[in-house]
Amino acid sequence: MFRARYPLGRLRPAPYNPRVIDARACAALRQSIRRIGVVKPIIARDTGIVIAGHQRLRQLTALGRALGPVYFAAGITTTDEIRFNQLHNLTEDGPGLWARVPPDPRMGVFVDVPAERIKGAFRGPDAVTRATIGALICRYGPWGCAVATRDGRVIDGINYALTCAVMGLPCRTIRVPDHAARWLTRDYGAFRFGHLSGDTWRQSACQRPRLRTGGQRACRSRLYERHVLPRLGPGERLIDFGAGQADYVRRLQGRGHPVVWVEFFPLDGTRLDRPIAHAWCRAALADWAAHGPFDVVVCDSVLNSVDSVAAERDVMVTLNALCRVGGRVHVSGRTRERLHAMERTTKQANPKQYLHAGAVDADGFVALYRGDLEAAPTAWTFQKFHAASEARGLIETFIGPVQRFTRSTTSWQATAVKTVDLDPATVEAALRREFDLPWPDGDRVGLAEAAVQAWREAQAIAADRPAAPPAVV
Repeated sequence: MFRARYPLGRLRPAPYNPRVIDARACAALRQSIRRIGVVKPIIARDTGIVIAGHQRLRQLTALGRALGPVYFAAGITTTDEIRFNQLHNLTEDGPGLWARVPPDPRMGVFVDVPAERIKGAFRGPDAVTRATIGALICRYGPWGCAVATRDGRVIDGINYALTCAVMGLPCRTIRVPDHAARWLTRDYGAFRFGHLSGDTWRQSACQRPRLRTGGQRACRSRLYERHVLPRLGPGERLIDFGAGQADYVRRLQGRGHPVVWVEFFPLDGTRLDRPIAHAWCRAALADWAAHGPFDVVVCDSVLNSVDSVAAERDVMVTLNALCRVGGRVHVSGRTRERLHAMERTTKQANPKQYLHAGAVDADGFVALYRGDLEAAPTAWTFQKFHAASEARGLIETFIGPVQRFTRSTTSWQATAVKTVDLDPATVEAALRREFDLPWPDGDRVGLAEAAVQAWREAQAIAADRPAAPPAVV
C-alpha cells in the first residue's frame, strides 16, 4: 500500500540503521529535501517500523515535515528487508542503462506511468538487479518509483522502471527539475553490513575446491600456480593459513615438502569436521614452536572471506607472526575494480543468493544469503573485495614491501617480504582471537593459549638464530 502523504509521526526507526551519516551529510540531505522534496518513498513494515529510508525520515522530522510518502510492505522477511536496504542504499544504475517516460509538466507529484509507455535499454547490464527488483515486486507489490525530468528522462530508478515495463506493471514516477540530478547522485553517508549478525564459521560455505574436477575443469589457484610453486625452494618450510580443503598442501606433502596448514572450518560434506580442524592446527602449532617462524606463508582467498574489518586485521597480524623476517608471504583476494563488470556479465549470477556485486558497502563487503550449512538453514555470509591500492596498502602495513602483484579478471595475488615488526601485545591479542573462533552450538576452536605459546617459543628460536637472508622473489 502506497500513501503519498502519510503521518510520519506514526513511523518508528528499526533497532539498527545500516547507514552511517555525519553532520555534513545530514545537512546536505536536508538541503536536498528543501530543494526537490522526497522523491523516493520510505519503505516500512505494516507495523510502522522503517525498512528503508531511515535518514529521510530523520531529516524530514528535523525540518518539521509532518507528512511524507510511505510504502507499506506487509509480512516482509528479514532477508528481503536486507535486499530493500541494498537496493535503496547501495545499488546504482549501471553505465549504458537508460529509460524514458512520457513528458509531463506536473512536478513533485507521484503518477503512474503505463508499462507500454516506458522505453529503455531492456537488454542492458544489471539483469541480476532487475531480477531482484521483480521478485520483491511479486512479493510486496509496487514498492519503488522512478525519478524523471520534465521531458521524461529517468535520472534515478532506471532499473525499477525497466522492471515494471517488462512485468507489464505501471511505474510510479515523480518529475523533478533538470538540476535535481546533482542532488540524487550525492553520497549521503556510508552503508555498512555491520548490523547483520553472522557467525564466522558460516564463511566456510565460501570455500572453493582446488584441483578436484568433479566432472568439470579443475579449479586451480592462481596464487599457488603463479606465485608460490615457481619460487618454492627445496626444504623451505611452508604453512598455509586458511587452507580450505587443503588440496595444494596435500600435493606438496605428497612430494615430501615440509608443509603444515591451518583451517578452522574444514568441511565434511556440509558439516564442520572439528576433530580434523584440531588435528591440523595442533600439528602446525607444534611445528611452529619446535622449528621457529616459517620461510613461506600462504593465505589463499582467505581475505575475501573475512566477515569484518577487525577479522581482516587479525588475519594479517597472524600472517606476520607466522613468517620469519625476510621470509615470503603470499596473499590473494577478490578484485574490487572488476566487481561490477564481473557480476553484471556473468550468466551464473543467482539473485536468490545475493543481490549483486553493486551492493558493496563502504568497507568493500558484499552480503550473501546462504542456506547450505549445518545449524544454518538460512544465514548471511560475506565476501570482501579489495581495490588494488587497498590490497597493497594492507600488505605493506602488516607484512612489508610488495615484491610482485598480479591481477586477473576477478582476483588479485601478491607476494611480499616480511620486514614489519609488530608489537607483541598486538600479535598475542590477534592470535587469541584467531585461534578461538566460534563453532556452531556455542563451541569454539579453543587453541588461543596454545597459539600464543607457540609464537613465543618460535620467537625465542628466531632470536637465537643468525639473521637469514631475504627471500628471493
